[in-house]
Amino acid sequence: INYVVQVQENVGTYTLRGFDVSAAYSIDMGGWGKTKVSMDGTYIEKYDYQFAKGGPVTNNAGLFTADNGAVSRWRHVLAFNWNMGPWGGSLGYNAESKFCTRLQGCTWSARCG
Repeated sequence: INYVVQVQENVGTYTLRGFDVSAAYSIDMGGWGKTKVSMDGTYIEKYDYQFAKGGPVTNNAGLFTADNGAVSRWRHVLAFNWNMGPWGGSLGYNAESKFCTRLQGCTWSARCG
């Protein structure tokens, strides 16, 4: 054999349901500048995946699978910003809920989120 041609086909489907959250609050500190606190988050309620047309549909929200990787139910970014004239600084925090694998015997009620 000199070579193998392997063609990728998109035959599976994804169906997602969830919501996004965003909030921000700014404070003018007078001579000390301005600060802002913000949070942006996403909650994934349903992450249905079907590998091939007519195949089984699985909800991978909160799971780590070979097909989809880690699909956390909740993830967010929390940020603190400060600026005063030409000076400023930011501090950010990224977080996401834990997940499990099918090998751990996950059931829907055992998933985090």
